[in-house]
Amino acid sequence: MALPVVRSHYSLMQGTASPKHLARRARELGHACLALADRDNLYGLWEFRRACREQGLRPITGAEVTSPDGAGRAWCLAESAAGFVSLCRLLTRRHTEEGFDLGRAVAEESQGLAVLTDDARLLEAWHGQGVPALAALPRKPTGSCLVLRRTARRLGAPLVALADACLLEPGDRARHRLLRAIALNTSLERLGPADTPPPEALLAGPPEYARRFASLPRRSTGPPPWPSAWPSCPRRASPCPPGTTPKGVAPMRRCGIGPTPGRRGATARPCPARRRPAWSASWG
Repeated sequence: MALPVVRSHYSLMQGTASPKHLARRARELGHACLALADRDNLYGLWEFRRACREQGLRPITGAEVTSPDGAGRAWCLAESAAGFVSLCRLLTRRHTEEGFDLGRAVAEESQGLAVLTDDARLLEAWHGQGVPALAALPRKPTGSCLVLRRTARRLGAPLVALADACLLEPGDRARHRLLRAIALNTSLERLGPADTPPPEALLAGPPEYARRFASLPRRSTGPPPWPSAWPSCPRRASPCPPGTTPKGVAPMRRCGIGPTPGRRGATARPCPARRRPAWSASWG
């Protein structure tokens, strides 16, 4: 199976479904965990976590961080409270730093993050800087992944199959096309194949992903690349639960971390140490 990483309508002009509908559909399809990785933001984080709790899913907090020039991207998933802090810093830099460089920023803000990329150049650069990035194969293996797979084999980096889904139903494709036409300030007739997601962008169940990625080796140099080989998905991913904050980090009132003005008895307390989630522990 693939790690079910999805984008919601909080990926502005990119996603079509709400976190609530994504969580419900993931449970119907038989997934035990779900990762929300909206593009360059965490806008839907708390709605997503509530939806996963209602559906009995284990939420994984993350974001798809992109290069401003479109030259590369990385899925950054928080493994701990420190990872959530790193993710917030990384996204802040993405939106405020002039001349933002994805390669440098991720290398500097990688503490507590699982970093996955489908860019062979970034994968090699991060390994050279001591960042244990993983090679991501989104949606299905294709010929364009050959360079990435060769680079990963040479570096000893595990391959990870990603769902990378942004559609829930086949009918969502028309809505997505409309959003892309608006974002690109063009007409529907002028949209090219690269402007709309392929059929594989539809969220599927574990059996379908097993079929798509059946050609990948079950074992490779290094830790197992398949989520099915991981003992379990995390029961709780970053951020810290409401009312807590990592030691030395200022409370985030508007996000529900730390004391909230007007709430009697609301106090911040150090976030308890957590074991590394099982889904990342098997990566080494």
